[in-house]
Formats: sequence, structure tokens, C-alpha cells
Amino acid sequence: MLTENGDPVRRPQRTVFVTVGTTQFNDLVNMACTLEFLLTLQAEGYTELIIQHGAGPLPKTPTHSPIPVKGFAFKGDLSKEIENAALVISHAGAGLILESLSAGKPLLVVVNRGLMDNHQMDLAVALAKMEVLVWADVEDIIDRIAEGGLQKLKAFGEGDPDRVTSVLEEEAGFVGCASK
Repeated sequence: MLTENGDPVRRPQRTVFVTVGTTQFNDLVNMACTLEFLLTLQAEGYTELIIQHGAGPLPKTPTHSPIPVKGFAFKGDLSKEIENAALVISHAGAGLILESLSAGKPLLVVVNRGLMDNHQMDLAVALAKMEVLVWADVEDIIDRIAEGGLQKLKAFGEGDPDRVTSVLEEEAGFVGCASK
């Protein structure tokens, strides 16, 4: 498609931000660098992928990647990446979940089944029941993106934000602490 001047029409930037926090979640990072994943993002209208890969390495992306991929290990503040994202794909850390939901971003939470005490699963399932996020195992990420459920999520403030906060506090072990 061309503009009146014959220039290609530029689609607005739609960035996907994948974040694993401070630990390693190589399965998620490796999945995000596969051609199948990148083609799915392109088919869904996303134009760029940024990966915060934590303590693990950033694998090479396919030579003919359909969208640009950038990566970094750590930053003290991820709010800019979250704010600029059209979709956040995150590990199930309570802090990142709350930050993404508060920013009003569609959120796909990926559970790290490699953790010994998998409280992440409990948190992801509880919040998915409230329809404020979608959760997946690593092998189901592509299906969850393609299913379209991310567009049907309730905004953080639409449901019961106090209930969401209480679920986060309970799962993070802050029950009984004063909030607000």
C-alpha cells in the first residue's frame, strides 16, 4: 500500500515486550526467538520484539526474521518498555504483573514450571479467572497469542482492582501487611 506520494504506508509501531525478571527463564527467551513465534507476532500485526532476557543468554534470531528483535539483560526500571508495549509477555512475578496491569497493557503471563515452589501458577490462574490476563506454559504461548483472547481482557480498573491487589499480595506473601 502506498501513500499519495508513492511512499509505503507506515504502520504504527506495535511492540511486544518479553521480560523474565532477574533470574533465568531460558525456555521463554528461546521460544521468543523462534521463527514460528516471530511469524505469529507478525501475523497478529506486531512490528517489533524487545526481550529482557535476565541472567540467561539471548539466542540468535532467525536470519530472515520477519520483525526486528532487540534484547538486553537488565535495567533498573522497565516502565518505559512496558508503557511502549502493545503486548507484555512476562514471567509470573507479582511486581511485573502489577506494573503491567496498572499500565493497562494486555498481559500474557508465562509460568516457569522449573521453579521448585510454583506459586507463580497459583497467581497466574487466579488472575486469569478474573480475566485481567492470559496465562500459558511456554509451549502454549503461540496458541494463546493467535487465539485472540488478549484483546478480550478486562482493563485492570474494570473488574475489582482491590481484589486483584489482594490476590497479588496474598500470592506474594504480603498477607496481613498494610496496603496503600
